[in-house]
Amino acid sequence: MKLLRVARGRWEVLVAMETEGRSPILDFLADPGPGLRKTSDFFNLFLRVYLPLEGPPMGHLPSWKPLGEGIFELRQRPEASALRVALFNDGDRIVCTNAFAQGSGRESVNVRLAQLSKDRYFEAKSARHLEILEDAGSPEVPGPGKESVR
Repeated sequence: MKLLRVARGRWEVLVAMETEGRSPILDFLADPGPGLRKTSDFFNLFLRVYLPLEGPPMGHLPSWKPLGEGIFELRQRPEASALRVALFNDGDRIVCTNAFAQGSGRESVNVRLAQLSKDRYFEAKSARHLEILEDAGSPEVPGPGKESVR
């Protein structure tokens, strides 16, 4: 399974990749559709800055919703029909599985996709078939015991 590291601090943030080397999550956030640019910017900042420093909020933020089986949904505003990112954590890794527009009528499909991606991740990990690539724009966020990279 291929993953792309988008940030690293106390927590490592990875996004799932397709076999062609593309990340549907980053593609979706780069072109979220009409009226969703601010939400997309929020997600990029959250994934690249907040999560590497603070890790999963585990229900402490209204933007974080458990979906079951260790899968969580990150959303900017709970009441808004907007972008969502599904993710799970494995120790000090946060793995983003897919992104989707809430209200598209495909929420159960997207939750199932996240669960399948989580299953594939752990199967690949146990078989030592995880391939983690570096994002050229991936920030190294200083955390305890880490020095700033300049």
